[in-house]
Amino acid sequence: MKRTERKKQQYEEIDDFAKALLEKKTEMAIYKDLENEQPKVTSELERLKKEETMSSALDMLRKERGQKSIQQEELEYSLKEELEQTLDLKRTESLFKKDEDASLKTVQGILNENAKTESEEEKKPEIEEKEEKKTEETKPKKIKKEKKKKKKRNKMSKTSKIVIVLVLLGLCLMGGYAYKIYIYDPQNVASEEQLKAYDRLIAYADEFDMMSDSEKLELLDMQNDYDGLLDKQKDAINDYFKDKDHVGKTYTRLIKELKQLKSDLEDESNEGYQALKAYLEGWESYTDAQKMEVVNYKTTYSELNSVLQKKIDDLSRSYCTKSYTSLYSEYFEKLKQQNEAQIASLEGELESEKTDLQELQTYADSLQADLKYAQDNGQDTSEIQVQIQTNNDVISQTQQRINSIQSQIDALKAQIQQ
Repeated sequence: MKRTERKKQQYEEIDDFAKALLEKKTEMAIYKDLENEQPKVTSELERLKKEETMSSALDMLRKERGQKSIQQEELEYSLKEELEQTLDLKRTESLFKKDEDASLKTVQGILNENAKTESEEEKKPEIEEKEEKKTEETKPKKIKKEKKKKKKRNKMSKTSKIVIVLVLLGLCLMGGYAYKIYIYDPQNVASEEQLKAYDRLIAYADEFDMMSDSEKLELLDMQNDYDGLLDKQKDAINDYFKDKDHVGKTYTRLIKELKQLKSDLEDESNEGYQALKAYLEGWESYTDAQKMEVVNYKTTYSELNSVLQKKIDDLSRSYCTKSYTSLYSEYFEKLKQQNEAQIASLEGELESEKTDLQELQTYADSLQADLKYAQDNGQDTSEIQVQIQTNNDVISQTQQRINSIQSQIDALKAQIQQ
């Protein structure tokens, strides 16, 4: 019975719609030939009622066909367009999948709620239409105005929901964009290889103080590891090396020092280094006098760079059980004592030679006086001249010995001066 009444109501609504169309056609036909006159203006209440009647009739026909209302389809189409545009932007970033799912669920929930609300609101006009037909003539204008306000509020409610959906979508997009720019930046995401390289450098810094020179130079072979790191990883490596007490310098500074070290180690062709190295290698076969010569290489040793000096010290320990500096100090003390004794002896000889020289010079003076006397008295001077020449030769030899002794003394003194 209810279904029959509902069908009847639908047909009545369709008739009202047809009647409204007929009135419109009649009105257009009456005023077709009139140029200056305007069609009769329908009252606002009648116009609204006819619009509602036509809309309701069309919606009833769409329901009979299993379709949604026009208003609902328009809303869903608008939201669908917005969602498709949003999803097209976000599909390229799999990282935002969770945000998309959450946004879609939120929007779908709002759509479902809107559909449910609209379904309920679609039923309300049917009931309201029945009541309106019964009391249309008796209703006061005030009630009609309240009904209009109620419909406006319903429209505002739908608009608000659409705005909320759009705001949520906008926030999701902004959040995704911010995540991509400030968090998901490829420059902030280290690859597996970069993480392994970072760990190798950290392990090197931890073991630095236990490494030999050759092992420390292995850091130069890890340059590619460092170059391939992210900027933030490079900063962290430099800080880690500097903070380590047994390293105490940044990675970049340590690399410069190790490059210099490598260069120095490769400069073993230095003549002074090779000479001192050869001397130390024959140490076990030397006599005491030959071993004493180790002090003569002091200048050669001091002219080497620090790296080569260290290598000489290592060689000296290997062949002589002491570093070169310790070996030099030991033999320098021996040489000093020996030289001091020699100097004392030479100085004695020097004094004796000087005394002889003085006597020879006195004798030379007496020969010169004898020569003058013979010449003055007309005597033969040949013998005196031979004596003078012989004495002069002896003086010259004595002077040479004095000079030689003095040179030896000066050399011995120079050896023991530091």
